[in-house]
Amino acid sequence: MFATFQKLFPRIVVVSHLLPAIFNHIATLWIFSPKGFKSEIPVVVTFWRQVYENRRMIWRNRWKSSDNIIWEGYPVLLVGGYVGQTEDYKDLIRWFPTLLQQNKGATKGGEEDTRDPRDRSLDKAPNRRDTRKEHQQNNEKTNSKTHRREKRTRIERGNKEIERLMEHIEKPKHHRKEKRLQQISLLRTIPYADHQRWWSKETIAVVTGGNRGIGFEICRQLLDHGVTVIMTSRDESVGVESIKVLQEGGFTNVACHQLNILDSSSINEFAEWLKENYGGLDILVNNAAVNFNQGSRNSVENARSVIETNYYGTKKMIEAMLPLMKPSVAGGRIVNVSSRYGRLNSKHNRLENEALREKLNDVESLTEELIDEIVSSFLQQVEDGTWKLGGWPKKLTDYSVSKLAVNAYTRIMAKKLSERPEGEKIYINCYCPGWVKTVLTDYSGTVPIEHGADTAVWLSLLPGQEISGKFFAERREVTF
Repeated sequence: MFATFQKLFPRIVVVSHLLPAIFNHIATLWIFSPKGFKSEIPVVVTFWRQVYENRRMIWRNRWKSSDNIIWEGYPVLLVGGYVGQTEDYKDLIRWFPTLLQQNKGATKGGEEDTRDPRDRSLDKAPNRRDTRKEHQQNNEKTNSKTHRREKRTRIERGNKEIERLMEHIEKPKHHRKEKRLQQISLLRTIPYADHQRWWSKETIAVVTGGNRGIGFEICRQLLDHGVTVIMTSRDESVGVESIKVLQEGGFTNVACHQLNILDSSSINEFAEWLKENYGGLDILVNNAAVNFNQGSRNSVENARSVIETNYYGTKKMIEAMLPLMKPSVAGGRIVNVSSRYGRLNSKHNRLENEALREKLNDVESLTEELIDEIVSSFLQQVEDGTWKLGGWPKKLTDYSVSKLAVNAYTRIMAKKLSERPEGEKIYINCYCPGWVKTVLTDYSGTVPIEHGADTAVWLSLLPGQEISGKFFAERREVTF
């Protein structure tokens, strides 16, 4: 097609300004050699262009640098895009019909201009003197401070527009993740204002499974905000060692107590100790959990232990701690550490059983008995060896079902606790820390532990907002 075009119009250099497919501020020029030019190979020139930059300057300075093939004797045809949006370009477009007529005569045997193309001039172009005069006026105007300021403003606006357009370009998921983690790191450096700090040193926070991993980091961050922290550990000796680490870091308002959330007597003993020594608690973080599958492994041989710990253990702790929650204007806080694996509508690990999904998604009719029934059904199918046909999540199945139950239970409790009178309100939420590099993930996680603990601390101290029954990740609400 281009060969035919050149044959018909040998004196015309074709410049096609293509609309950029990816970046709005990139333009591509295809410059085809006219008859008589040494090279017959198309030349591709790519250059960066500011959205609001003075395009006349681009035409005179930047395009002129391409071996002067446009300005020294070659007629120009401009095709498409933003090229025809400035006066210089429009003048050339208006000039093009005259060129077509001249070339028709040349192709029919008319007298051709045999001069070297580089020696030709644009003396046939109309309004050339006006264009020169306009360029001189522009040069004089360039020297003025006002024009320089206006140009600088246009460039700044152009840069902002480029940044805005770049934000809409779809980036790889891990890039978005990294950007969000950077934002969270920045948010963590911003201290709470005095009017936001509803807590004090007398505020008591209980963190289950706080002797290591995410739980330990939650304890450390809460202590850093001035809250008194009670760390619980199934192994008391391990808890004592963890306390020493925090105390060596300068934290004194921290204590530890043995607690096994699978044992009702252990929970009752802890509740009595807490009431006797601290009079109750203000914040409860249910972090204790287990997972026996790593990587692509998906065994359900420990399904009962996972369900008992992650769901029933969390449920028992909430039931035991509710009577000990101190009344306050700010309200008590309960945070359940959950997972995106427990989401009903997860893209990659959803609950395939539509009937169960509809039941769990109906908050109005959702009950504890229904959740217990669903969990029991799963455990029964595991024993029968038919769980793969039940439509359960396909990745980390037992862990996913346990967190599915925790999420549903969180929504039920939020509805119940919302009926409490003012001054006795308790807000309960759950969150996903991400795939954190801890023992639970066999240290294969990609999320730093401080980021994994951040949302739990944020929800525990959230000032002035009555948020309850929601699911969060990276300080943002996500759907169940």
